[in-house]
Amino acid sequence: MKTDQRPVEYVDFARGYAISTIVIFHFFFENIVFGNLLDQAFFFGGAGVHLYFFLSGFGLSLSRNVSPLDFYRRRFSKVILPYLFFVSFAFLLSFYYPVAPVQDWRAYLSHLFLFKMFDNDLIGSFGYQLWFMSTLIQFYLVFPFLFSWKEKIGKGRWLALATGVSLGYFGLVYAAGRSGDSVWVSFFLQFLWEFALGMTLADLYREKDFRFWNLSPVWYAGLAILGMGSMAFLTLKMGDAVKAFNDFPAFLGYTSLSILVFQLTDRYLPWLKRAFAGVGKVSFFLFLTHVLVLKAMVDGLRAYGQGLSAYHLVLYLPLALLIAAGFQYVYLKVASSFNRPVLHPNQS
Repeated sequence: MKTDQRPVEYVDFARGYAISTIVIFHFFFENIVFGNLLDQAFFFGGAGVHLYFFLSGFGLSLSRNVSPLDFYRRRFSKVILPYLFFVSFAFLLSFYYPVAPVQDWRAYLSHLFLFKMFDNDLIGSFGYQLWFMSTLIQFYLVFPFLFSWKEKIGKGRWLALATGVSLGYFGLVYAAGRSGDSVWVSFFLQFLWEFALGMTLADLYREKDFRFWNLSPVWYAGLAILGMGSMAFLTLKMGDAVKAFNDFPAFLGYTSLSILVFQLTDRYLPWLKRAFAGVGKVSFFLFLTHVLVLKAMVDGLRAYGQGLSAYHLVLYLPLALLIAAGFQYVYLKVASSFNRPVLHPNQS
């Protein structure tokens, strides 16, 4: 049985849910300390990047019906261009405002020509969240080959192979003592297994209408507890030495919780589900801009002799959303002025 190709409701929700927790994580990352338990709870929000890689594998595989050249063209129009638009804006702004610790011409060129992914000093230039773009671009570069490989050996073997490759890479990172090295831990092999899982579940959804987001909430509650508990144990007891291996429980706990929240809001709080889906519509631009908005807010508070507190989250969230929506609007207007079709970041 082959399913239809309508947008998957969970995916729209998950994009908004993931970026919301990431934004909140980065807010509390600004030296707001509550103690070990709450610190770990907010740190857990940063695990949203794992869900994003999973959703990327799922979405790309589900819509994969174009030639490699057309695939690259669409990725460039949909993701790379708005990313470079933001970096160009941040670079111009850096002449008047300290956007980031590293913001010179070399840093700017490293984004344009993609060599920042090989340099620890540049990988987080113009915003520490932009390390994610290096990994995502790596996945885009190899995706046609990954897809062909999966088609050749079958989705079961492909998932097993991808997981084995990631485990091997985890071991290499650990043995080389590179667990704290941004270039090593952001290489796409680190996340290949969850990307491959997304590809595999996309096949099952398309071919057999298997909707993993509709499984029992009791099942996902158990997986969420297991994943979060394992992640907390590894983080608190083992430290950064096993950081790479922590990706498994982080993804398991975070993704299971996101599905559980999706199911509960669908049943009891539909307005909240719609709110997360709405955030998902500007999720990419919110990802790009939120750290810069946060820095400006922190600097503004310091100018008046104040520090960032948890109460400022009430101001920060709507401000970040408003600026993301405005930035998205400006980008789409600028791009459309060149008289060429513009792919919205939420299009396939």
